[in-house]
Formats: sequence, structure tokens, C-alpha cells
Amino acid sequence: MKKAFLCVLLILLCGCSTSTSNSKQPEDHNATYCDDSKGCGFGEKADMSGYENFDTKNSMFEESDMAHLLTAIKEKKSGIFYLGYPKCPWCIEAIPVLNDIAKKHNQSIAYVRTRDDDSELIYTPDQKKELISYASTYMNQDDEGKYQIYVPFVLVIKDGKVVAGHVGTVDGHDAHERKMNEQEKKDLQSIYEDMFQKLK
Repeated sequence: MKKAFLCVLLILLCGCSTSTSNSKQPEDHNATYCDDSKGCGFGEKADMSGYENFDTKNSMFEESDMAHLLTAIKEKKSGIFYLGYPKCPWCIEAIPVLNDIAKKHNQSIAYVRTRDDDSELIYTPDQKKELISYASTYMNQDDEGKYQIYVPFVLVIKDGKVVAGHVGTVDGHDAHERKMNEQEKKDLQSIYEDMFQKLK
């Protein structure tokens, strides 16, 4: 019953989209894979216009959400997911680098926006708890030792298992103070490159 409800919800969300993308969903919605040319989102281009200085024309990001991410894990699918939001300064720095690696691999990235325009959380406490149960190995803890969803958070899921994850940009980079330098961008590229290799 829960699975049927999620399918209906996904169909309604896709039907209400205003995207002009020509991407099509795979015919078999129960397939245990994500098409490499589309990633593992809804198949619609994500609205990345809120990200400062990001070239949206060449974006490899497609719409997704936390429910879709958790369903992909439960249904043993594979794909790359990016969690973040436009007002996060580390996200602004990370997504062009992530997008470049995605273009190189011709692999779309499912965009799970974590906060709305008012900076309110979009996912529920239960969804957060469930994600922690799958991905805690790649998550950071707060001062009280509790796992939190810090962004940017990139996850690689292969056959329903989280096989790689990365939080933030690179050590030593504080996005409140400055942009990444060229060496830091190269270091982040290497991290993302290694992650994309895990999907093969």
C-alpha cells in the first residue's frame, strides 16, 4: 500500500512539473537501475537557478527529493544524489565541480533540496532517521555525537547500498571566508571522480 502511494505521489509530482525538459522516464518504473543518461531522479531537469554563478544551461542535475532517495535505496537502485540548497555557501562552491565530473561521465545527478526558500527543512525527522540508518558511515556528528545531515552531501548508491559519500568541500576551506582556490578545486574533483568510479 505504501509503495502504491509513493508511485501515485511521484506521478502527480511529475505531472505538475513546469519543466520543459524532453527527458522521459524509463518505461519500467520497477527497474532496479537508473539509466546512466538520466541518473536516478524524476527525469526532469532540476531548477538550479538559485545557485549563484552556476551555468544552468549545462546542468547535469535532475529533480528528486528525500522520499525518492530513500525509495531508490529500498528498491536496490543505483545513482548519484546531491543534497543541498542554494543559500549554502559550500554548496555554491561544490556544485560546479560536481557538475563538471558528471558531464565527463555523462551521468546525471539527482538533486535532493534540503531547505526551501525560507531556509526551512524540507525533509521530515523520520526521513532523516532513515537516511542515517543507511548512510551514517559517510555522515558527520554534531557536538553531542548525533549524526546530522550536513551539506553539500553527495552520495553514491549502487544496487541499494550507499557505497560512497562526501560532506562539504575540502579540509581547510571555509566558504564563509573565501572561495576555493585552484588546488582545492582539483582536490575536490579528485574526490568526486573517485566517487563516480564506485558506480561502475
